Amino acid sequence: MTSLPLDIQEKIELLLEKTNKQTLSKASNTLSSEYKFRIESPQLSSDEACLAYLAVRLPATYSSVIRVFQEIKDFEPQSLFDLGSGPGTCCIAAFTLFQSLE
Repeated sequence: MTSLPLDIQEKIELLLEKTNKQTLSKASNTLSSEYKFRIESPQLSSDEACLAYLAVRLPATYSSVIRVFQEIKDFEPQSLFDLGSGPGTCCIAAFTLFQSLE
């Protein structure tokens, strides 16, 4: 799995260290279940759900997107339209790999 950029990883860790681990684990399990059994993406309606997303889903999504972008490494995009990947995860990955983005 490809790690998030260090500055983002550090900020997430700061948020998570203030969170009860049992609460975070429960929220993470709930979020995973919602992704498995719902047609649409779950709504992150609590602080715990948002933190669970940051802890579990965002790093996994980032890693997946990086892997796809590595397959098209000769591509030099000028712009990017990120629609529906959470908190800009696709943008973070794209700006990490594509120096051509403005």
